Amino acid sequence: MVSSNEEPKLDELYYEIAKNNAHNRNIVVARSELGDYIGEGKVVYRSMYGYKNTLKDHMTIAKSVQSFKDTCYIENLVFDLDSHYEDKENKKDTEVFDDPVKLKKVLTDAVYGVKELIRLIAEMTGTPEYSIPIWYSGRGFHLQTPDFFHFKPSTYLREEVEATMKHFFPMIDHLPYMTSGLIRLNYSYNAKSKTYKIPVHYQDLTHIDDILIRAKSYMEDGKLIKVKYDEWDAYDLSDKIIVAQEKARFEVNKHNTTRIVTCVQNMFNAGSIKGQSHNMLLRMLTVWRKQGMTYGQSLILAKAWVDKGWSDYEVTNQVNSVWKNRYLPYGCQDNLMAKYCDQDCIYYKNRNYNIAIDDNVTILQKLAQRIKDDNDPENPSFDLKNVFDLPVEIKFRKGQAILLFGHPKIGKSFWMQYVCQKAKIKTLYYTLEMPVEEIIQRQVSIQLEEDIFKVEQRVLQGEDIYEMSELIKHITFIGISPTLSDIRAHIENYEPEWVIIDTVGYISEDQFKGNETLKLNYIFEELKKMAITYKVVILVIQHIVNGVDEKGKLKPLNMFSGLYSKTGSRAFDKILGWEGYQDQPRRKLSMLANREGVYFTKYMMFDKVKSTLTPTTE
Repeated sequence: MVSSNEEPKLDELYYEIAKNNAHNRNIVVARSELGDYIGEGKVVYRSMYGYKNTLKDHMTIAKSVQSFKDTCYIENLVFDLDSHYEDKENKKDTEVFDDPVKLKKVLTDAVYGVKELIRLIAEMTGTPEYSIPIWYSGRGFHLQTPDFFHFKPSTYLREEVEATMKHFFPMIDHLPYMTSGLIRLNYSYNAKSKTYKIPVHYQDLTHIDDILIRAKSYMEDGKLIKVKYDEWDAYDLSDKIIVAQEKARFEVNKHNTTRIVTCVQNMFNAGSIKGQSHNMLLRMLTVWRKQGMTYGQSLILAKAWVDKGWSDYEVTNQVNSVWKNRYLPYGCQDNLMAKYCDQDCIYYKNRNYNIAIDDNVTILQKLAQRIKDDNDPENPSFDLKNVFDLPVEIKFRKGQAILLFGHPKIGKSFWMQYVCQKAKIKTLYYTLEMPVEEIIQRQVSIQLEEDIFKVEQRVLQGEDIYEMSELIKHITFIGISPTLSDIRAHIENYEPEWVIIDTVGYISEDQFKGNETLKLNYIFEELKKMAITYKVVILVIQHIVNGVDEKGKLKPLNMFSGLYSKTGSRAFDKILGWEGYQDQPRRKLSMLANREGVYFTKYMMFDKVKSTLTPTTE
């Protein structure tokens, strides 16, 4: 195994792969093992970049390759030219895998773009056109060449490669070169077109029918399909690389302080202090990020500041965490920041550092990004409409806090478990009223749509334990009452997309003992801040004040029905009501409050034994 200080050989690199579809990712394999994922009907994607073995350490903590910020490597350049069929009637591009005639047409049309790109690469590199490897990808074509830019391994490689490819080759798909980008593995199966990714020769481009026939398999005569190309002999274009900002280096010394956030400058000059260095670095990083430093510049400063007790991985991981989660800076009221406070600072008088003010352009850019994220076909925002056949879209968006309350003992926790299991989104689940074991049993029952007692028998017999575990692998359960600080730490550690709290009354905040109203108001406001800061969806279950009147009839719910939360509930973006009688299966789900102004009412039948919710009429 290569040490973290040595440059690995190609076979010592690691790649991220995704199996079956692009969502089933964050699987790390050695380069030498990629061939094991070639086979009959195997759909596999790989990362464009290779990584050092420190990626395996990273994955034990972060669970996500995307957040890895150590040195990256690139072996080959892949030029992705997918094909689409223009549906003039619907005015949109439509994939046409089920129609052989249309598929042949779009591939034939795509060949013109492929030949133009080959000519461009040949002119740039001085290599013959017949020496440029071509792959039929299952829906278009990939060109796969040696790295004629000669990119050097670095922490900023992905930024350099993406910028360079966008500059010189604007016509290709650039998504594979992004931090989270994937490309179809050579010889992988395309389930939509029912063909394999195979190599083809330049001369084959005029015979699409032949390509489609050959692509029904990835082998010929019992061996992987191979194509012989002319010898590759290209110019060195390393001087054409679009240089990343992070390559800038600057001297790191103790300097006289300025009047801008002077406390952080004093903190830096004080040096790493045993027992406080992690907290000190966290505060400096959040301020550096807000003041406009790049990731690479902050990493250089951080490595210069820490003492010898830190490993490179620890420093990189902390810098990465701040950038990935976009932590807001600590303010003047923070105890550690206050320790280094300086009367020369422009914020000294009002103690008002960290009031974020964006200009209108920045706000509109953020809105555009939110809309793109919301409608990303690869990873769209969750829509409750798709679970319960609602008449309107009810999307759970990053940064939102969502509250559910309802009448007692009618399955509030079950509703949340049901939605969580149907969504299949990476979730941190605080189960504070029910044992974790019961929650897991219910989750498996929901997924299998199987009698909960049958699931119990499966577990007792030790049957399918590992298969059942796979059904709930997207959820991390915590059964101990947390503080707000615990929740922040867990979000940073587990990097979930959703956080579920069942129920909010069990969050520990001793400073408000004896005043539940103030406690809940504070907790609600802090949870909303967490949702925004960490870009997660936080879903909260809360009990209500009193669900029935003197005659035993259910009281209608409204946004203020929550226990001790007459004002705190205003912190939530959406408030859902769950109504019904304990001895009856009929339930009513309704939107009680929604910042987006969209409301609905939906009735359904709750079968607790079979763990189902079936929409019904009023």
